[in-house]
Amino acid sequence: MSKFGISSASNHRIDYSATVGGVWFDKGEWRLLVESGLAGSLNAIVTCTWQHKLRSKSAKEHRDKIYSEKFGKKSY
Repeated sequence: MSKFGISSASNHRIDYSATVGGVWFDKGEWRLLVESGLAGSLNAIVTCTWQHKLRSKSAKEHRDKIYSEKFGKKSY
């Protein structure tokens, strides 16, 4: 069983089993997918490409927050 991030705006992770080819949801995860417009993208979410983009976006958002706080939004 592997865990895959859904979006950079959420800490939720979906559980995926390559052996079974199935996805398991914890409370609120399906609703999050539907509200985010990602309910039809489960096959994409469990790919390396999606996860790489998600990690890159999360890292950029984190870096932007740190530097904005340090230097001010206008200077950054």
